[in-house]
Amino acid sequence: MQDSSGFIQDIQSSASSAPRRRIASGGTSDLFLETIGNRLYIRKVLKDPYRLDPRFSDLLVREFETGQTLDHPHIVRTLDWGWEGSRPYLVMAWLEGGSLSQQLQPGGLPLERALALLRPWFAAEQYAHSRGVVRSALKPDTVMLTRSG
Repeated sequence: MQDSSGFIQDIQSSASSAPRRRIASGGTSDLFLETIGNRLYIRKVLKDPYRLDPRFSDLLVREFETGQTLDHPHIVRTLDWGWEGSRPYLVMAWLEGGSLSQQLQPGGLPLERALALLRPWFAAEQYAHSRGVVRSALKPDTVMLTRSG
């Protein structure tokens, strides 16, 4: 995939030189925040030993392809995928608001705040389901927020 801004070349040229910060770690992959050009992005990288298993790299490619079919304001855009050495990666847009789990408070959220966060999430899930996409890892850590919530 290539867009008119040369995004793919920026990704490839930054693969080994861009400073990265791990921001999350899941069962099969790590998420890194990195700067490409003057913007922030998320790079999802498969962990050992998953990086060597073609089934997992195929899943990452399918995640990219599925993300490309979804156009909704409350679904994070997938932008690119590729290989960094023997590690497949996926690049996604960065949202400044953090995850839902970072917003949760001891004792819960006030009802109005909870509804304000859940309504857009449910609308995005309904949109994805209407296109045959079902997410398997729905949890507060995987629900990302914008600055405004």
